[in-house]
Amino acid sequence: MVPPMKNMYTLSHDVQDEPAPQNGVSIPELSTFLVEYCSVQLGVGGQTQRVARTAERIAESYGCSLQLAVLPRHFIMNVSDGKNSSTWKASVGAIHNGPLNFRLLAELNTLSWKAHDHLLSFQELRDQFHAAMTVPRIMPRIVLFGASLANASFCRLFGGDPAAMLIVFIATLVAFRLRQFMDSRGVGHHFSFIIAAFIASTIAACCGLAGMTGTPRIALGSSVLFLIPGVPMINAMLDILTGYPLMAFARSVRAGLLVICIALGLALSLFVTGFDMHTIPTGTPALGSWVDMLADGLFAAVASMGFAVISNPSWRIVCGAGLLAALGHSTRFFLLHQSAFGITSATFVAALFIGALSVLVARRIHIAGEFFSFLALLPMIPGMYAYDTVLSIMRFMETANIDMADLYLTAIVKNGMTVLFVMCAMAIGSTVPLLLQRYLPARDPCENN
Repeated sequence: MVPPMKNMYTLSHDVQDEPAPQNGVSIPELSTFLVEYCSVQLGVGGQTQRVARTAERIAESYGCSLQLAVLPRHFIMNVSDGKNSSTWKASVGAIHNGPLNFRLLAELNTLSWKAHDHLLSFQELRDQFHAAMTVPRIMPRIVLFGASLANASFCRLFGGDPAAMLIVFIATLVAFRLRQFMDSRGVGHHFSFIIAAFIASTIAACCGLAGMTGTPRIALGSSVLFLIPGVPMINAMLDILTGYPLMAFARSVRAGLLVICIALGLALSLFVTGFDMHTIPTGTPALGSWVDMLADGLFAAVASMGFAVISNPSWRIVCGAGLLAALGHSTRFFLLHQSAFGITSATFVAALFIGALSVLVARRIHIAGEFFSFLALLPMIPGMYAYDTVLSIMRFMETANIDMADLYLTAIVKNGMTVLFVMCAMAIGSTVPLLLQRYLPARDPCENN
């Protein structure tokens, strides 16, 4: 269950004239509620534009208008009387980042529509808000098993053999359980990432050195992918596209720090085990047959659903995201193997397809489209390209050979640019349908949300 949000916000205000009650609530009361409402959403992974839109919807339900400016650690909110702009209240709220919680975000998004469509009293609004705060989290054991199975599926998507998949499953199971334990004991987030990356990669490296798999490089690279902050990276790209560059920068920096922690754990593992990445073969690429395409879609669905449970979504969202991931990833697979598309253009088309399908699903079951598209996009996160970028950086720093340094520098630029453009393609492709849905005729007010 989500604990009560204590000290979630601080307030400062300027009030001109006496704030008049609006539909049974005064402007200071509404402002105080909306500060906490926005603080909670931004703290559990809410996309910035979505948070602003839902808060504006609630303010309009009580005859007020709202302006929201979001900074990396705080936000500034101005709530005013919609008819008399001389009556207003400005507030400053703090953002306390916590674990992702898509179920809570979906509940709070639905609450904004209830306030808008059913004209809830302010007391009913607050009661339903506090009820939403108590939504239970998925059992840790289910999260542990789901993440392990998802990471093993990732290994298969990158060309790992069955033995490598088993190794990655065990490595993820041990490392993720250790991370859960450290998080429950209040260990620093970044330190727990370093330790988890070290444990997972060490298990994979030792198994590779023992000759237990024919694709040890894929096993090692995949073993740490469960730590990649996929949702924050997608959120950062969407913040850039929707006009919130400061939040995009802050989220990018936080995600980048976590990637550096993963790299430190991986580097420590390579140093301890003596795993030589220079002579390790890569995985066997898929041949592009229909069987391979179906298998690709199946493992993409498992990866999406397994990593989805970490974000605590409802089971409807988990199943919907898995279906969309299968269709989108198999589409990209087909374009890469049966056409002249490259990884970036194929990813864009697949993300566009996922975004369009998420809009259709969202319009049918009245849940915001990005809750599906975010999770369906996770299997397309260019984790191995990011891994190769970090590995090339490590090699570049270690080598004294100028010619080899040039090769490593080329690999750094190539893989790094691939990561950047693939992430942009994912964000743009999935966002376009979500933006266009506002212009579609809605069968229900909740559909164009």
